Amino acid sequence: MASTYWGPALILLFQLGLVQGAVDEDADNGEEQLWNCHVQNTLIVQGDPPFPAKYSGPNSLNNSGEVRETVTLDVFVGVRVFRL
Repeated sequence: MASTYWGPALILLFQLGLVQGAVDEDADNGEEQLWNCHVQNTLIVQGDPPFPAKYSGPNSLNNSGEVRETVTLDVFVGVRVFRL
């Protein structure tokens, strides 16, 4: 299961390194930015350990323990079309 976390982590590091560097170059030169890009990665892991239970069913926790994760990756890109 630990190997499933490497994919999103590597994608995030790669994108932050390339995209953030491009945005910072324009800001450091004092020039107006014509474009920007932001990346957000969210990883949520939740679960419960195994425990003894007298009953089980569809409305109960799994007594053998379980772990579930959710991974999201959002990319926001903006381009300046005209100057105000």
